[in-house]
Amino acid sequence: MDETPGNVTSAATVPAGPTLYNVYREIRGASQPTGSTVNAAPAEPLNGSPMGALTFTDMAVQFGQERCYTVRAVRGTASNLSVSEPSPRACITPIDTVAPAAPTDVSALAAEGVINLSWEPNGEPDLAGYVVLRGRAGDATLQPLTSSPVMETRFADRDVMPGVRYVYVVRAVDRQRPPNVSVDSNRAEETAR
Repeated sequence: MDETPGNVTSAATVPAGPTLYNVYREIRGASQPTGSTVNAAPAEPLNGSPMGALTFTDMAVQFGQERCYTVRAVRGTASNLSVSEPSPRACITPIDTVAPAAPTDVSALAAEGVINLSWEPNGEPDLAGYVVLRGRAGDATLQPLTSSPVMETRFADRDVMPGVRYVYVVRAVDRQRPPNVSVDSNRAEETAR
């Protein structure tokens, strides 16, 4: 029996024992256009040794990069091993759909003609910044004050009217297109002077 991976043997020559599986991953290179054929399956499986499970989780995910998977059935031992042809290729391009955490500890402090906001920074590596929203106390809807995300963890609202009580929240956004947006932070209220 030829032990070269990919050789299929007849039922009479298949070694005894359980059928196990190896999972292979192919990653499309930056130079390969979408829709082009991916290189042949790598020689080494992702799993350290053949497994009996019919599921496998690839933990090395890079968002936006196409990856293709094949599976080969394995039976026998190193001295008498039978390996199947690869399964049909299944490809996926992982997309980040997880929003950043909401900013925490938002506080507001009034000074003459300005309300200063501050909050704790988020730790996500793909953070694009923060959007500040404002409304008047009692309003159900808050409106964005920033047209694009700000990277600082502070914001000075200078468009305030003395004696008016304002409500603020901050949302974190990531770099995905379209961006994932966090839920609202805690509300901070302050009366303008």
